[in-house]
This record gives sequence, C-alpha cells and structure tokens, in this order.
Amino acid sequence: MSLKLFTRQLHANLAAACIVGAVIALYAVCVTMMYDPALGESLDAMKDAMPELFAAFGMAGSSTTLADFMINYLQQFLLVCLPLVLVALATRRMLAQPLETGSLSCVISLPLGRHRIIATYLCALFALLAGLLIVTTAIEVGCAEALFPGELDTAALLRANAGLLPLWSFLGAVCFLAVIASRRADRGFATGLGICLASYLATMLADMAEGWEFLDAINPLAFYDAYGLAAGEPSAAAGCVALAAAALALAAVAALVFGRRDFSI
Repeated sequence: MSLKLFTRQLHANLAAACIVGAVIALYAVCVTMMYDPALGESLDAMKDAMPELFAAFGMAGSSTTLADFMINYLQQFLLVCLPLVLVALATRRMLAQPLETGSLSCVISLPLGRHRIIATYLCALFALLAGLLIVTTAIEVGCAEALFPGELDTAALLRANAGLLPLWSFLGAVCFLAVIASRRADRGFATGLGICLASYLATMLADMAEGWEFLDAINPLAFYDAYGLAAGEPSAAAGCVALAAAALALAAVAALVFGRRDFSI
C-alpha cells in the first residue's frame, strides 16, 4: 500500500464522507428523540395498519427497548442506503471518473505496481467506511445517553453496528469490481450500483410479500441480521463473517483483474 496515495484518496473523498455522516447524524438524533416507551402501542397500531410498508423498510421488528427502537428505525434502512451513497461517490471519484477521463494513466504510470495501487484504493474506501461507522456509533450512543441516561443497551447496539462494516465493505467491493471488470467505466459503475440496489430491493420484497422469502437465500444482504447480532446469536455473527469473506474475495478478484487487463486510457 502507498501511504501517500492512501492519504490523497482519503482527502479527496473526505467531503462526501462528512456530508453522508452529517445526514446520518441528523437522522440518528431525530430517531432517538422520537423514542417514547409510552408510544409503543401507537407504533404497534401503525404497524398493524400498514404491515407491508413497515416490513419493506425493515421496521417491522419489536421496539420495546431503546436499542431495539434504534435498530428498527436506523439499521435496517438508513444505515444501509446512506452508506451506499458514500460507496457510490467514492467509487465514482476513485475509479470510474479517472477511467473515463484518462487521468488514471498518471497513477498507473507511478512505480508502485497495479496491485499495490488498487489495494491502496480499496484500503482508502474501507477506511472511509470504518470512520463513518465509528462516528455514527458515537453519535448514536452519545445522543441516547444524553436523552435517556442508562436506558440504552450499549453492548447490543455496538454488536449490531459492528456487523455494518462487513456489509458496507461488501457493497464497496461489488462496485469496485464492476467498474474494473467493465470495458466502459460508466456502465460498470451503473452495473455495480444496480446490483447493490437490486439486492436491497430483493430484501424489501422478501420482507414485505408472502412467497418471496426464497430471495433471502440468494441475497448476500440477508446475511446481515441486526437483531440477531444485538442478541448475540452465533448465526448472526457467522453471517457477518461470511459477508466479510465475500468482500475480501471480491476485492482480491478486483485486484487481480486490475493487474491484468488493458485499460483504454
């Protein structure tokens, strides 16, 4: 890995990470402020009236505790889709746009080796996602403790949040590989982002409609089980390990393809 190139990519994508982090922080604060155990019956009544809508966005779970409430209204939708925005922006800036304009030739001409270059790019992306997760978790815990001292099961929330990093990394690896493997960077970018969105839509459909549960068996995003992680279930932890392994495998394939193919730049 090249430290100079790593720092350069972090700096280039820092603004996008800060914007996404600010939006997540805003939603995290708003959702936490909405927590009120006395309103549990009202929320349950809304879920009973619109079960498909709540299920589609992963919000059909129980919200009897503050940790469950935050997982229900943050982890299942906002903390999947908003980080995907950062993945898309970073992939576009790091790879897709330089390939389209030909500016990637300047990086490839450096005496670093292609495998080292793409490894640096991947590490920069994963570092951005890890930083976003740390900031998000700190805001969630800090806001919960400030508004409801002692009510948050911090360990449960930390376990649920820890599983987000393999999920986000998997999405990033998919987008990277799609751009690198495609003859045209713009089409590869659209393909990678489309795969990620289709996977999430498949999750929504499996949760919302009867008879579509089989989609979870072929959908990598189904390996992330926030409630299972919060409860400390071994199967949920195994799912996160599988996601992490898949992300590393896709990253390795991306590095291999990047090192061997001829780019039209």
